[in-house]
Amino acid sequence: MNEMKALVVPKEQAETARLRLLELGCLDTKRKLSKKGEHLEIPITGGVPPEFGSYRVVWPDDAKYYAPEPTLGDLMREHLDDDKLALLPGGWQIIGDIVVISMHSDLYPVKELVGEAMLKLYPYCKSVYLDEGISGKLRRPRRELVALRDGVDDPAITVHNENGCRFRLDVT
Repeated sequence: MNEMKALVVPKEQAETARLRLLELGCLDTKRKLSKKGEHLEIPITGGVPPEFGSYRVVWPDDAKYYAPEPTLGDLMREHLDDDKLALLPGGWQIIGDIVVISMHSDLYPVKELVGEAMLKLYPYCKSVYLDEGISGKLRRPRRELVALRDGVDDPAITVHNENGCRFRLDVT
């Protein structure tokens, strides 16, 4: 039997039930809710919590899934061959509303494309900087602007929140 269960809940109770299931860790967040007449099928994982025992449980055959978020590799697939895709960074820093990436030197010819892809991944960020290491006696970071949203006046200045403190800084 199909292990994907759903609770059948009247529409007017659906949001309250969904939030409670989410709170209990029982909501299957990979599947979409499904409308069936005056009811909604809310996807769940594991057993039915006791407080939802009065609701009907179904095993839907037509489960719909949310599309997965694209990855940097997905966005760059049409621009790079498999060897270059393997060189894409697997991690980066987000400082305030700025993305700072490090990348393999073989990707430098397409660094602007990588930067634009990062802005698509993080629509709330305003700019992307390439981290090229640290230099000088004062050990200052060397960073190059590789992507910028339209209308941004000061791409290097951001406000970063950490442990309840707000820091205004220049990432360069």
